[in-house]
Amino acid sequence: AVRIQGVSVNRITPSFIQDDTTTLAPKAALQYASWNFPRNGVVIPIQSLPLNESEKGKLGMYLAVCGRGRGAGENFALYREFDADNFILEGVIDAPAIAGLCAGTLATHTPTTSEDTTNTLDIWFFDNIQLESVLQADIDRYPTINLLRIGDEWIQFRTATAQTLEQYSPYRSKWRVSNLWRGRFGTESEVGTHASNEYAVLYSSAVKFYELNADDIGQDIVFKAVTAGQAEENAFTTTVTAAQISAWS
Repeated sequence: AVRIQGVSVNRITPSFIQDDTTTLAPKAALQYASWNFPRNGVVIPIQSLPLNESEKGKLGMYLAVCGRGRGAGENFALYREFDADNFILEGVIDAPAIAGLCAGTLATHTPTTSEDTTNTLDIWFFDNIQLESVLQADIDRYPTINLLRIGDEWIQFRTATAQTLEQYSPYRSKWRVSNLWRGRFGTESEVGTHASNEYAVLYSSAVKFYELNADDIGQDIVFKAVTAGQAEENAFTTTVTAAQISAWS
């Protein structure tokens, strides 16, 4: 229990105050404490076939920018390094991507023409999010519905089940996905065993298409996501080697 003591500020009838209360639940306590410091941002690059018509014929990659861990700030300034330690502002991300880490392994499945009804995957999400289960008809009609990027593989799930978040967890929600369609959007060769702590990104409008120049192909590109209240030099960097994706050219 926590005892709170003080004196009222009423100058006419000041009075002594004492109250006993219990501590917040562990996750809630961490949640409140988190707002005293800036939140770390992360840039997750995704090199993929085009996911919609407007991106066909373009050269680029997808970027999922989001906060990682607890802390203040949901908006992120996206920077790219053009010379050594010379980071140029590329834009502001005002809607963070829905992303997290795999809380366990995901076994392989073959063939990709059949639904994986055996394996499930738990994901710790960096934000408190809601997932929805869908019907097979929805999967057939909407190619990007419930589409997850796990490592280098695109996976679609039909079923999402909320899980209990572990005590003192640095994450904000946990979900289990099942009834999976594997190797979507040309990633059949990437179907395999995925390790725990791999990034998991849910495709949405918050996943941005980042256009590249022909000179960028084969080059290392360095990004930073800087949140409010954070010094640019303290932000994490992400390096990705830009690849040529045939369907973009």
